[in-house]
Amino acid sequence: MKRIAVIGLGRFGFSLALTLAEKGAEVLAIDKDLKKVEEIKDRVALAVAIDAREIEALKAQGVENVDIAVVCIREDFEANLLTAVNLKQLGIKEIIARANTHTQKEILEKIGVDWVVLPDEEMGKRVAQKLLFPSLLDSIPLSPGYSIAQMQCLKEFQGKKLKDLELRKRYGINVVAIKKEGEKKEIINVPSPEYVMEEGDVLVVIGPDNSLEKLTRGRG
Repeated sequence: MKRIAVIGLGRFGFSLALTLAEKGAEVLAIDKDLKKVEEIKDRVALAVAIDAREIEALKAQGVENVDIAVVCIREDFEANLLTAVNLKQLGIKEIIARANTHTQKEILEKIGVDWVVLPDEEMGKRVAQKLLFPSLLDSIPLSPGYSIAQMQCLKEFQGKKLKDLELRKRYGINVVAIKKEGEKKEIINVPSPEYVMEEGDVLVVIGPDNSLEKLTRGRG
């Protein structure tokens, strides 16, 4: 079980902490606002009201023992930065921090934050993706220009064998799994070329971003 500290319980941090806890992570939720801590304390492993700018306060809660620390302080970038510095000094294995601007992102990267998230920008990208490529349900970048994604089974795929779609030949896309929705609810890993596509199937695919977009653009 991963031990994850989420520092800053605004909308982003609160949602992140709850989702991580629901997925089985041991979550330490931290905010200096006692009211926010009270709201979440019964839904995570531990919730404490401390000022994360104070390294001794973090030590007192054993933050140095977590696997990952996520800094989600939005309103006060100085507090965000100082917290990240404290986490570096504590030797946290992986530090993630949110930023509101690209300048903030650059500063956080320079002090050694492993991954800087721009939530507003990421949300904008997701909305744009949903509008332009409605069949592309979700995607995760693997390397520049290359992603793993989930896509709905297009109408023109239904009733056809996987091999007859020629996705690798036509698009450079590989199908690594198929998720069956509805009553069946199962995952078919590395499906057979003879598998016949059905309505409601969700394909888990890997391939170039431009090919994924080309395949799903404007289709339901």
